[in-house]
Amino acid sequence: MFGGLRMRTFSLLAALLAAAASVVAFASHDASAAETRAPTSRWHLFLDGTPIGPIEQSATNLSAKGAEQMIVVSPAAMSAGFWSWLTPAFAGQDPKRTVTVVGFADARPAIASQLPSASLRTFALPALEANNRSPVTFSLTTNAATIQQTTPLDARLSSGSRPWLTSDYRVEIDGMPTSRVASVSPITISFASRPQPPAGVHPVAVGSPKTVTKGTSVTSSPLVIKVASADAPAFQQWLASAATTKRSGSLKFLTQDLREPHLTVSFKALTITKVSSDTASQGPAGRATVEMNVEGIALSPP
Repeated sequence: MFGGLRMRTFSLLAALLAAAASVVAFASHDASAAETRAPTSRWHLFLDGTPIGPIEQSATNLSAKGAEQMIVVSPAAMSAGFWSWLTPAFAGQDPKRTVTVVGFADARPAIASQLPSASLRTFALPALEANNRSPVTFSLTTNAATIQQTTPLDARLSSGSRPWLTSDYRVEIDGMPTSRVASVSPITISFASRPQPPAGVHPVAVGSPKTVTKGTSVTSSPLVIKVASADAPAFQQWLASAATTKRSGSLKFLTQDLREPHLTVSFKALTITKVSSDTASQGPAGRATVEMNVEGIALSPP
């Protein structure tokens, strides 16, 4: 994603702290087991000066086009402000925010980098697998015209929270057998700026010959799932007889008792494009891979 760009990681910021005689290791911590709580993060995300939650990993890229910040977070540790930032972006808005990443040493704010008036550019969901009980993390990228060092903001560091697990999910697609989905491939949602109207020109209705729209266009990578071989014929029939039929669906991140959703990602106008058998798994335990294009996507936060 960041090839050709000059990478600045937080190991450089750690060097600055060393120069101030306060040496701290800022490496990303290992994923915690389901039965434990995530350790306190040494990095914290702020939006418009308000603490949002701890950061697992982060990197900054600089180019002639500006600055791009990648962050990885545990959704279980994010405050309501995190979701109020994401939801408008999924609706095609461009909620520009001041994104600040603060490094802490001995629980005190020590250093901070800031992207003023930053736009959300990508939001990535992790791979999910029924037999993999790893903590769920989300990856985001934001960009802005500039990045600057700033006075570190103070916040009480999170003591950790019970993580969501990559094994605790549910996929639903209208009219299709999805109770035995074995895995979901990573999904990346991209937010691209739309052309802005020239000075004195007001936006007109979409579909007009002179359409000018504000905000962002929202696109998603394909939804790719593995289903039981016994369920594959239903998807093959969808592909063979009505490949252009569009269905709605959802991906739910569930509580560990699998009863309630933490988060629901809704898919609109799914179009099936491919069904392939997994030659490595045969018989009753066999699997088939189903690929679908996504024309619309929405987020229902906790």
